[in-house]
Amino acid sequence: MDRGEESPTPGLPLAKGWKKRGEEMGTKAYFLINVDEQITQNQEHLIRATGELEKIPEVEFVEPVSGIYDLMVKVDVPIRTIFVANKILEKEWVTRLLVLRIEPVEHRRIEHIEPEKISELSVTHLPQA
Repeated sequence: MDRGEESPTPGLPLAKGWKKRGEEMGTKAYFLINVDEQITQNQEHLIRATGELEKIPEVEFVEPVSGIYDLMVKVDVPIRTIFVANKILEKEWVTRLLVLRIEPVEHRRIEHIEPEKISELSVTHLPQA
């Protein structure tokens, strides 16, 4: 991933995570995972499970989360996400997996905005409470 490349907006760096047009990008997705109750109740088991997932080459990060799911995994795959999902589902302690595929949005050229106006625009476009 290139960082610090010139962006389509003159004078501003390319935003983190953005690639120039024409550069190859894999399929990015988040997996929300439920694990066996014994894993969530034992910190050592949870650390071991997280480590197992982090060893999968396509996995960018693994984080425990609270709520309906137990883990959130971000992947970047050069192939179909189903192959990585199946690798994870093979773990005997994984009980459920939901795939959230990140849909790419084409970066549109923004007319030049003076850098000193950016903070004003950010503040004025915040939703009112």
